[in-house]
Amino acid sequence: MSLSDLRALANKIMSLRAKGLLHLVPVDSFVRLLRILDHQIHRAEGLSISECEQSNSDVVSSINCALESIHAALAVMAHNQMPKQLYKEEIIERILEFSRHQIMDVMCAYDPSYCALHRPTQNGSLEVGEDEAPNAEIGSASKKRSSIKTVKVHKPSFNRVSAAVNNILQKMCTILGLVKDLLLIERLSDGCILQLVKTSFTTFMVDDIQLLQLKAMGLISGVLCVLLLQNAGLKSKDIGVRTMAIDLLGTIAARLKRDSAFCSKDKF
Repeated sequence: MSLSDLRALANKIMSLRAKGLLHLVPVDSFVRLLRILDHQIHRAEGLSISECEQSNSDVVSSINCALESIHAALAVMAHNQMPKQLYKEEIIERILEFSRHQIMDVMCAYDPSYCALHRPTQNGSLEVGEDEAPNAEIGSASKKRSSIKTVKVHKPSFNRVSAAVNNILQKMCTILGLVKDLLLIERLSDGCILQLVKTSFTTFMVDDIQLLQLKAMGLISGVLCVLLLQNAGLKSKDIGVRTMAIDLLGTIAARLKRDSAFCSKDKF
């Protein structure tokens, strides 16, 4: 399917959701559709926005097709009272893993220093300055700080706030909102939940992606609600998990209150 066809499909599904008509579509049709969308996502696995220099490249097109496919798939699965046979673990895991990689690529595009610190070089290790001793003692806090300071920052070959990157950022914001809805409908594996929380928290390490951070914060809240109400349960004896979830929710609420206060001051 072409990018325009996938975009039209996602918009059509969202329209049916808004009108409350999605349940009228035959289940077999959705099963076949999700299989096709999963194939589109699979074709783009391993691709990165950092590999291309032009926004109209084949790489960007494949990534955008995969993201539109994810949008359409989540629009179906994240809707209330959908048939259980639609929730294939393999498809959900592929969606989450691909989305996680795109978030990381967007963060690297907006902040090359983050990319240098968190992306390995071709030989699998971080690239540091030549003045760093090759046999430095492992575990030394001072040497670790020194190595961090001497990391070489390589700017990507494209504009870090290019239209292609910005489009991916906007689409990921939509996808994270649907992932949050999915969390409240379908119980995900502990591994998926852990990766969601980890990736969501890392968005706060990069500036100028406030909308993505807001969506990530909402996703974290959804994960914590799952921990409180589903995994831990209202009568669960696992007090540690519930306490941690409540503490994190309090931290998020405080952050939202602070940001709201700053926004109010800016208006005046």
